[in-house]
Amino acid sequence: MDAARTLFGTLNAAADLERLKGTPEDLHLEVKECHAPLPTNMKGYLSQALSGFANSDGGVLVLGMTAKGGDLVRGEPDVIQSAKPFKGFRSVAGEVRRLLGQAVQPVVDGVDVREIESIRSGDLGYVVVLVPASDAGPHRAMLKNGGDREFWKRSGDSFHRMEVFDIADMFGRRRRPMLVLIWRVSLEQSPDDQRVFKWSLILGLSNEGRALARYPMLDLVCPLEAAPDTRYGLDGNGREGLSRRPTVGAVKDKKVRALYVGDAGTGHSSGD
Repeated sequence: MDAARTLFGTLNAAADLERLKGTPEDLHLEVKECHAPLPTNMKGYLSQALSGFANSDGGVLVLGMTAKGGDLVRGEPDVIQSAKPFKGFRSVAGEVRRLLGQAVQPVVDGVDVREIESIRSGDLGYVVVLVPASDAGPHRAMLKNGGDREFWKRSGDSFHRMEVFDIADMFGRRRRPMLVLIWRVSLEQSPDDQRVFKWSLILGLSNEGRALARYPMLDLVCPLEAAPDTRYGLDGNGREGLSRRPTVGAVKDKKVRALYVGDAGTGHSSGD
């Protein structure tokens, strides 16, 4: 999982945001004070953030916190100072979602908007926006007072206008695959003895990128007693998708290894 999604996954409650105090803003984290309705300058800034994060390595924008104290000359980033939950955060979250289709061109796929209630009051809260890195860009910020119909990138703790060579480089950049491990647990009761249950861990690979994943591989190391049962395939329905390869020293230290490898045309992109 990439850094932006990992960070977003840790910000699920007000207490998680409170723990950000004292943390410097960085390549993947930006915070802003906000209020409802969403001011024009904040709409423009949202446009800038969507463009900048998507054109770089992705990031998280938190509305309802303040940061300051950075020194541009010394290259010191702003540090998150305080949490300032605001009224109308749910309506702001709705505004953000409505703006996603017009704030940048082309639209950034996979943006997630989360509303978080304050510890002190349910009327107060925060809006947390995940902007994933994109290989469909470059993305242009379209709203005024921040976006200004410019292409932006994230560098350090700030957004910067992209130079002509940056834009040209992105137009020529190859799309990338992004393999994600997917899994689910299946629990079945024995027809002969209702006190006996059998559980299965069903695994797979999902390509969430926009390019073909060539030669994907799934390498499993399991306790000997949990060795993969190949009778039902990798998905539990008799399908494997990937070919199982022999491994050297498959059983070692009471563990077993199972290696599955695909060919050049196995991994489809999310657009296929």
